Amino acid sequence: MTWWAPGEVLAVVLTTVVMYVVFLVLVRIMGRRSLAAMSASDIAAVTAFGAVLGRTTLLGEPTLTGGVVALVTLFVLQRLFARAGKRSGAPILLMAGPEIRHAELRRARVSVGELRQCLRLAGITRLDDVAWVVLEANGRMSVARRGASPDPFLVEDLPGYGA
Repeated sequence: MTWWAPGEVLAVVLTTVVMYVVFLVLVRIMGRRSLAAMSASDIAAVTAFGAVLGRTTLLGEPTLTGGVVALVTLFVLQRLFARAGKRSGAPILLMAGPEIRHAELRRARVSVGELRQCLRLAGITRLDDVAWVVLEANGRMSVARRGASPDPFLVEDLPGYGA
């Protein structure tokens, strides 16, 4: 890529946008949890995805200009999608009290085994001890113990939770 060749810069921008959107669609299909708790094989896969994404966005011929254009494009896309995600990334209520909400588990692509593990890690020994389990917008699950009534601020964005 020659310095500031408009056609080549546009090709890098378009390729980067398409690859970024495809990557986000694949992550969306796999579910929020796919990037929240990564195993060694997940990290290896993400590294490989990054290599493919990087090589593709640079159109197979890495240059300083192409790299800068792709990097700036990725940062702009990340900023735009992060802002959009703040509006659409609602938490998902997976358990309300001891009731497991299986439809929400399926929608969030969280297995019962993952839910069990989350409960154990939170120190829950009986389902009756659970106030709620929420899949947060960042892909992590949060667990609240039954006890005092929660502050309304903490549950106002939880559809399906009746405090």
